[in-house]
Amino acid sequence: MRNRGPQPNDDKLFAERHHAALRAATDDLSWLLARAYGVDSALQLVGNRNRLNKRQRQAVARMAAAPGKGAARISAGR
Repeated sequence: MRNRGPQPNDDKLFAERHHAALRAATDDLSWLLARAYGVDSALQLVGNRNRLNKRQRQAVARMAAAPGKGAARISAGR
């Protein structure tokens, strides 16, 4: 069974002091995806650069999208 709720250390991992790094990582990943970089390698590069742990990297991967792809992701969810 998967736990889809918050994990015990999420308050620390996603505290306000990490917002700038998470935002920068999301922007960088979106930029790389727009240039057809592979998701896994781009996420590793961005995660290493911003010193993100696995859970933070998962969140960034879910938030990032290549420009123009965001609208497609939203409409696909309807």
